[in-house]
Amino acid sequence: MRRRRLWLVAALLLFAVAGFLLWHSDGPRPPPPPKVDIPRRLRPAEVTRMNQRAVLPVVQPKAEVRGPVRPRDPMLAALAFGKGSSAVVFEANALRYSPVGQLLLDCLASQGKDNPVQMLKDQYGIDVLKDLDRVAVTPHGLLLTGDFKTAKWDDLFQHASEDRYGDDARLYEIAPPERDGGEAPKPFESAVWNNQLVYLGNSSDDARAAIDRVEGRAPTEALITEDQTYGEVYGVLGTQEFLKMFPPEESELAQKFAAAAQQVELHVDARNDVGIQASIHGDSEQQVEDLGKSLAGMLSAARLEAKASGDDQLSQLLDFAQVQPDGSSFSLEMALPLDYLKKQLAWCHPDAGTP
Repeated sequence: MRRRRLWLVAALLLFAVAGFLLWHSDGPRPPPPPKVDIPRRLRPAEVTRMNQRAVLPVVQPKAEVRGPVRPRDPMLAALAFGKGSSAVVFEANALRYSPVGQLLLDCLASQGKDNPVQMLKDQYGIDVLKDLDRVAVTPHGLLLTGDFKTAKWDDLFQHASEDRYGDDARLYEIAPPERDGGEAPKPFESAVWNNQLVYLGNSSDDARAAIDRVEGRAPTEALITEDQTYGEVYGVLGTQEFLKMFPPEESELAQKFAAAAQQVELHVDARNDVGIQASIHGDSEQQVEDLGKSLAGMLSAARLEAKASGDDQLSQLLDFAQVQPDGSSFSLEMALPLDYLKKQLAWCHPDAGTP
């Protein structure tokens, strides 16, 4: 879990710093990026999708709340950790039918008997290609939504203790084997709500809190709002997730980032090619600009080195990016054409061509 989260943060940080480099570079600008759809707002199909997912009963608001109150989306309710936290949602069903999704599935299929998709279907009755709707990656664990009526939970959690919780949830706890010496590993926690939502993590408190928010027993403060659910990947990242990426020798730069950036909002359009928009927001325009200059200085030497050493992949990645500064924030837009992605995945996709 930690490794996946760090890779996600590392990728977004790469997009951000590459954009700052292009923004502040004194050298010639790269050619315009290819014509790739960049996600900027809810599309009509996503509005329909958003409305269909609002299936939870309305929670009675406090007296000072005004205006209409909508039914709630179970995933967004479970993710309501509050401001400053992080969560990135993958629209698994939509990605499965996208060209880049097919490339990734081919990579999994190339693993033969080790293909986790086929293993889950054969052993536990979970067909992720049909049953899974969304996956959310958070510092607290994974959240999955879909239709899991055929899942064999007793087989999947056969060595776990099971408890009923709330109105329609089951909690499972698996105690991992103890290690010789050192700190005892944390138990693995899972919560299954109404065969529609699954929590996977290592905190029983987090599992119960997620179910409480879904069933309306706990107050919620939206982390991802309905109008932010556009793209095949979307979410928000708190500053603390980025700070984990800075090495100790870059403590000064890390402090500037912590002071300038309040939140990063991410959206990815993967219907054909892949278009990425990452918006970094801060309260101070001057601090955001200073942060950009610091990052540009740190990476300008790396960019020159990539060109000098003939690192075509890195150079091409930077050529696909453009930055839109906007006062106390900036938006990095990156286009990744499908042909480019095929070349990067050629090792596991025989028809992708040579890298």
